[in-house]
Amino acid sequence: MSLDLRYFSSLSSLLLVTATVAIARPSYGWGAIATALEISQTKDNFYAQSPPTAPEEAEVYYNRGLVRYSQGDLAGAVEDYTRAIELNPENALIYNNRGIARVEQGDLVGAIADYTRAIEIDPNYALAYDNRGNARRNQGDLAGAIADHTRAIEP
Repeated sequence: MSLDLRYFSSLSSLLLVTATVAIARPSYGWGAIATALEISQTKDNFYAQSPPTAPEEAEVYYNRGLVRYSQGDLAGAVEDYTRAIELNPENALIYNNRGIARVEQGDLVGAIADYTRAIEIDPNYALAYDNRGNARRNQGDLAGAIADHTRAIEP
C-alpha cells in the first residue's frame, strides 16, 4: 500500500491516520508506521510543502496528547497538551484534557487551575465544571464541589 500525502489537507489529518494505526498497534513507532504505509516523504518535506498554522500545529500536539494519555503516558500527554496550549491558548478543550491528565498524576491544584481556565474561556463548558467539582471533592472542598456540580447541570 502506498500513501500519497497530497490527499491530506493538513498535517493533523496525517497524524490522525498515524495515531489510529498507533492505537491499533501500540508497538508501532513513527518509523514503523511510515514504513508500513510506505510513506516516501519525510516530515521535513511535508512541512516544506504546507507549513501548519499555529492552531493546526496545536491540534497535532493535542491529538498526540490524546494518544499518549490513552497509552498511559501521563507525563507525555501533559507535555503535549502544554505545547498545544502555548500554540492555541484560547482552546478550553485542551485545558480540560490537561486537567484530566493532571488529576491522574495526583496534581489536583494544577488540574483545578486548568479547569478554571477552561471555564474562563467558555463559561458554559459543563464538563469543565463537572471535572473541577470532582477535583475539589478529592481535595476535600465539598462546598466548591457542590457549587461546580450544580453549575454543570444548569441549563
